[in-house]
Amino acid sequence: MPDNLANQLIGRLLPEVWNFPNIKKLIAQCDKFSPPHNALVPVRHCLLSPGGPMKFSLEGHQFAIFGYSLTSDCRYVISVSNKFLTWDLATSEVCRDVDPHIEGLMLGLSLSKDNRHAAAFTSINQVIMLDVMLGQCKIIENPLLPQDDIVGLDVVDHSVVVYNSHYWRRFSLKGDLAEEEYFNVALPTILDMIFLDIDHYIAVFWSGDEEFLDRRIEILHSQNRNKSDILKSDQCYCLDVYEDGLKGVYVAHPSSADENCNLFTVSKHGLQRGMWTKLSEISSAAPELFQLSMTGDKQNLVGTIVEGFLIWPLGPKGISTMATLSLPGEFRNVISRPAGSNSCLLNKEKTMALAGVREFIFIWELSSETLVKFFKAHYGRIIHMSSLTDGPFDCGITSSMDRTIKVWNMSNIAGTVHHIEKLENKVEKVLSVEGLGLAVSMTRNAVGIWNLRTGKLTHSLSQNAVGAVITEILISKDGKLLVTAESNFLYIWELGIRIVISSAKHPEVKQLVFADNETKVLSMRWLEEYKVEDC
Repeated sequence: MPDNLANQLIGRLLPEVWNFPNIKKLIAQCDKFSPPHNALVPVRHCLLSPGGPMKFSLEGHQFAIFGYSLTSDCRYVISVSNKFLTWDLATSEVCRDVDPHIEGLMLGLSLSKDNRHAAAFTSINQVIMLDVMLGQCKIIENPLLPQDDIVGLDVVDHSVVVYNSHYWRRFSLKGDLAEEEYFNVALPTILDMIFLDIDHYIAVFWSGDEEFLDRRIEILHSQNRNKSDILKSDQCYCLDVYEDGLKGVYVAHPSSADENCNLFTVSKHGLQRGMWTKLSEISSAAPELFQLSMTGDKQNLVGTIVEGFLIWPLGPKGISTMATLSLPGEFRNVISRPAGSNSCLLNKEKTMALAGVREFIFIWELSSETLVKFFKAHYGRIIHMSSLTDGPFDCGITSSMDRTIKVWNMSNIAGTVHHIEKLENKVEKVLSVEGLGLAVSMTRNAVGIWNLRTGKLTHSLSQNAVGAVITEILISKDGKLLVTAESNFLYIWELGIRIVISSAKHPEVKQLVFADNETKVLSMRWLEEYKVEDC
């Protein structure tokens, strides 16, 4: 609406008033002439600014996104949480929303090569098959034996393969069991399985040590039920897979030149007549590696280490020489899953590197190995990163626990980012103490403390770090005491030091009211029930 134009301009352009005199004049005109049309005028930067590195923020999921996939033509992103969402990358609009009405969350996603079918498995061992074009779903209940949990799945040749650590089963798109096969390997836990076609797969197994002290990995290749010998790795692996087959596997072994086993050899192995053969050596003195991965064009190999990342050129279009990229001292990479950690991407020109650690994005200049900048990209931990550098695209894609997927313009990734303070979930209630310039907001899982003078979120409070459910809040007139109803308990906080000074069990609180000059709190569940707690 035209009456909202001034408010949109102010909310988006406020951070630039100090850099551009004409924008400063425009904002001043908006402040002066807009109130008669719309008196809701932003005081702080509250809307996304134009330009900058972020192209799109794809929002629409109610829960964390545990899987997403790009279509082969790079036009769409399909993602899963408790439903399937498909975004158009040209417009950032949701073009299909399919809710299969399941009780659990979908934990993995696989997309067919022709983009016509997708499949995901859930936390309660269901398989959901989706016809992408028609938006129709088929649910397979308990595709494995009742005592077995699903580890992963893959869509191949108009069928879905579901697997765990002991065996795999293939189902038709109608849900009928077509075949199954049991594994015969030494290591007990499957890590990954990739089908190139119905009769051709690669399976990766690991020790199952959840402390990640024993990180042995074994890789099995099978074609027409003929098994290769086992390729072993002591730390991590990377599959070099193309549509027409497996080109090689990168693995890490302790270096023979290092008696203390602190250095590792990274080498490429390939299959010759069913036997794994060493094809080349990438590095003979690499430090402990958490992950190996390839860049999107398969011209560079990226190793994740504690202090940062190592990048080795593999082909003529790779970087000119090996690069070592270091994180700031307060950040470290950690193992988040077997042979897995944080990822690192390169832009199309291979001049910049982009990595996600926790909720931050880090950017390095490759030629000098210098950290250019880092910024808060998400409000929750980054789960997955991938690059899109085909055709006209030069983008990085990140998904996060904050239930969003963001698309970043890597050709402008070093541009200025204006961070907007916000909470993870929608705000359900706001209270203010104007004399202190303080506001308190309530979401489902946290209480936000805001500085009204700066517009900054100063603190986020909850008694339970995980699983908090907050139903009501109340703050005293002097701003010293905060009362919260959280997860069937009543908590009284001393706001200045953010410490709980009193608590009492009281489930399902619907409303809180002060009584007796704010010396008591009246809490109510239903009309006929009440309970009084002393402050």
